[in-house]
Amino acid sequence: MEQEADRVTHKARKIGTAMRKVLPDLPFVQGVSLLTSSPAKLNALSITSVRGINLHALADWKNAIGFDAHTVLTPQQIAVLSRKLEPKSAIALDGSLRRLADYINLELQTPREGTFHRVYKGVHPTRQDRVALHLYDLSSETPGSEALARREFHALHLLRKYAWDPRILDSYQSAPGYAGEMNFFTMVDPAAPSIGKRSSDVAWNTVGPFGLFTKSRAGSWRTA
Repeated sequence: MEQEADRVTHKARKIGTAMRKVLPDLPFVQGVSLLTSSPAKLNALSITSVRGINLHALADWKNAIGFDAHTVLTPQQIAVLSRKLEPKSAIALDGSLRRLADYINLELQTPREGTFHRVYKGVHPTRQDRVALHLYDLSSETPGSEALARREFHALHLLRKYAWDPRILDSYQSAPGYAGEMNFFTMVDPAAPSIGKRSSDVAWNTVGPFGLFTKSRAGSWRTA
């Protein structure tokens, strides 16, 4: 137990050193140990700390992470430190993403506040396919999130029998490097105005020269 406590202390020091490069006035980073054994085994230990490392049972996880402790960092500082310690966390925090799977130059199209479902426009570097990439964050483990994430893809899949359907390029799948945390699918981006934008145009109708929908040889759909 003393060896493990020393390892935790060493890791806490490394984390503190890395974060002080960003925030020089960062408070002391205290290491703790969360024990997963049964409560009966933990009670038999009759100790609460080893070499300065406090021990906590699973039921005491709030105290282990200081859940109810006084706030010492602002949300902005937490976001900056999160990116420093784990760069991939930027996607979950604010949607910052320029590359995913085989697509580059991704631009967020939905509000940054919406963390569960985000839509990006991007391009494939070799085929030059322009796509709309739908990304779903499943890391919160909210009940039913997986089913909800699949719902839109399945709805689009059912529309494939129609001539005007939007073309699906990549089926619903795990995002590379985020297995079990994020899933995505892509659709061909026809660079045509959305139906929502068209509906606000008083000069547009569904039978005029700008209201017909056609399908290109590549399978994408656009206004004629």
